[in-house]
Amino acid sequence: MHDRSRARNTFLVLTAAALLIPIVSVPAAADIYRGCTGVVQVTVVGGTGMGSSGSTTKMLDDFEGRGQCNNTAQANTCRVRAKDNVFRCANDLWAARWTLIGDPNDSHPDGGIPLSCQGRATGAKGLGPFRENPFGQFFDIKHAIEHAACCELKPTASGLNLSIRVQSVGDKGCGNDRTPFGGYREQRTLESNYVVDCQQFRDQGMCAVRTSR
Repeated sequence: MHDRSRARNTFLVLTAAALLIPIVSVPAAADIYRGCTGVVQVTVVGGTGMGSSGSTTKMLDDFEGRGQCNNTAQANTCRVRAKDNVFRCANDLWAARWTLIGDPNDSHPDGGIPLSCQGRATGAKGLGPFRENPFGQFFDIKHAIEHAACCELKPTASGLNLSIRVQSVGDKGCGNDRTPFGGYREQRTLESNYVVDCQQFRDQGMCAVRTSR
């Protein structure tokens, strides 16, 4: 009886150990994150009094879209999600173009920047703040675009027609089109014919250089 009991106990111990092996030997899946660069771009497509010289395109801002997935085998899926977050942020930013953005580093980080642009691990991050205007406040994207066009690209124009675009750029998954440098990109238009009254913008003093607070 003693030997039979010992054999039974040994069997139970080995069985329990065997049941534990799959649990302790398989590591838990770890989420990974990948990113795509978002670029907001303004292009002059027409206007009056603008002359023929000077640049017609300016990058207004660049930021990062972030995407999450389960493992490195799904890295492209991560970047597709990051691309979607780039365009989601840009669309929400354009929809909120009448809202003053403010400084995301001050005590009010939500000063007009859409929630979709305030992500960290996922979503989009690194957007703005846009340059300070002559009155000590930060431009919203609408006035940042107008400043770039009327004060920098075509400073003599009385009126301009602008195309506002956003691009997602990065590795595979960040866009449908191959770049000359081996990456991928995708471009979408926020506004194809945005009309700006540059003369009125300048008359309001918005092209002035602020030298002191």
